[in-house]
Amino acid sequence: MVDDNALVKVEATGPSLSFSFSKALPTLFARVFTPRMFLSRQVDEGITRQIVSKVTQDEPLDDAELQFATMYFGDEAVRYIHLKRVIGRGAVVLPALRARVDSEPKKPAGETPRDWVNKFRDDASLVDDVMLQEAYGRVLAQEACAPGSVSLATLRVLRYLDREVADTFARVLQLVCVDALVPADASFYRMVGVNHSDWVSLTDAGLLAGEDSNFSPHTDDRPRLDLTFRLLGWAFTFEETVKGDPPNFDVRLLTRAGQDLARVVDGPVGEETLSALGKWFKSGARGAKVGIYKGTPTMPEGPWEAL
Repeated sequence: MVDDNALVKVEATGPSLSFSFSKALPTLFARVFTPRMFLSRQVDEGITRQIVSKVTQDEPLDDAELQFATMYFGDEAVRYIHLKRVIGRGAVVLPALRARVDSEPKKPAGETPRDWVNKFRDDASLVDDVMLQEAYGRVLAQEACAPGSVSLATLRVLRYLDREVADTFARVLQLVCVDALVPADASFYRMVGVNHSDWVSLTDAGLLAGEDSNFSPHTDDRPRLDLTFRLLGWAFTFEETVKGDPPNFDVRLLTRAGQDLARVVDGPVGEETLSALGKWFKSGARGAKVGIYKGTPTMPEGPWEAL
């Protein structure tokens, strides 16, 4: 467990607050934060201490405290409070995301553009919903681990995402394989508590393509497919060469923004989902012997088992 308060510290001195960052954090975290801010005037010390205590402990402010902070500290101070929480959440998930990025094929190192940093700062500082702050924190951690892996388009989608749509997307995540595909079968949506209007909202929000697609992966000499379901922690794979028709699956594709978020955001997982997805995979394999194993193709954690 990472103690984010040891990584992002807040100090109160007279009418000012200062934020400091541990050297264990990537430089991108500091780039989205101006290191010092000043309160606009002297205010009630008791309420100020209460607010500073909550900020230090990474606890959300209630409506009355936010109103007080806005009135006496100014809008800018409230934005800093929001940013502190976002950065704190990013610090917590950073080790797990870094381990995952390190396990993937290496890409040329780069630097996050200034436009991205400015956009992230402006948007994240306005978010007061805890669930969405968690999403912003994960996006920041992902970009810090792999500069360029989260697009500006994703930030634009995230900016207008509300809690209801974010909750729907989190529930759909357990159906997402290889970070991009969702089975085009309404029975799966119902299984994770998503109805048709919820599904449409994901399309309207820019997370999901508007039409179904056909997914039929294969090489010249044999069909081959590893469908990794990150949240479930399992992958389906072919066992042997198949003669005749290649495997075929009806899927709905995530947009670039949907793919970026699917890599970093977690959601609930139902035990019955894995069994249902296994039947879907087997039917699309068109007679091929298929199996299942724990982990991912690059990091298998368990033996292959026949479905």
